[in-house]
Amino acid sequence: MRRSPSTWPVTQQTLLLFALAKTQSRDVESRISAAWAKWREVAGVICDPKMPVRLKGQVYKTIIRPVLLYGSEAWPVLERHKQSLRVTEMNMLRWMSGVSRKDRIKNSRIRGSLQVRDIADKLQEGRLR
Repeated sequence: MRRSPSTWPVTQQTLLLFALAKTQSRDVESRISAAWAKWREVAGVICDPKMPVRLKGQVYKTIIRPVLLYGSEAWPVLERHKQSLRVTEMNMLRWMSGVSRKDRIKNSRIRGSLQVRDIADKLQEGRLR
């Protein structure tokens, strides 16, 4: 017979797991805010329409993405963390390209033009090292 979650006994282990999950979410959120801070530092260069698109991708990959993924090797990554990282990355890439969601351009086309792979792939790659 299964018990509903409201009747589960509250032990130190369950409290520790909830606290750990909350800490991990805070780590991801702090990385996202740090990446946006770095984005604002280089936004004048990276959003310049005269700058070549491939060079924008290189700048993103060398300056912003490492800030976003710093310490990710130690995160037990949940799907919601991956999704929030993907959303953040695509917002940055769209802004860099001068494309809005109203333009209805697929994410894969934007990634292809900037030559940037999905951040979830890079996250997995970093964890496998």
